[in-house]
Amino acid sequence: MKKIILFLFIFFILSLPKLAFLQNEDFSKGIVYCQNDPCSLEEIFLNIRRILSFAVFIGFWFSVLVSVIGSFLWMFGGPRPDLEKRGKDMIKTAIIGYILLLSVGVIFDFVLEFFGPKLKY
Repeated sequence: MKKIILFLFIFFILSLPKLAFLQNEDFSKGIVYCQNDPCSLEEIFLNIRRILSFAVFIGFWFSVLVSVIGSFLWMFGGPRPDLEKRGKDMIKTAIIGYILLLSVGVIFDFVLEFFGPKLKY
């Protein structure tokens, strides 16, 4: 368990610059749009990136909500140990799900940077 936590910590410390792409997205035109009538390959990859950015944004707030509900179950489930265990499992699942969602975004950005077309952000 300690090795997994150490691996995740190192992974996210090294991938923090990659996570910065989530801050610059502008959803005023919508999540998916093309400037030209037939979408170019560059616009398709930009749309996939916008979808991932939006999914990380929604996933963050969903994981916060699930963690809050799980913490209430954990705190107030005193006489019922099944509620306490359920709350701990909810918190753990929310954190793991958000880490997986961030990992998909970082891996996609990494692959796109090295193997995809050069994008103009």
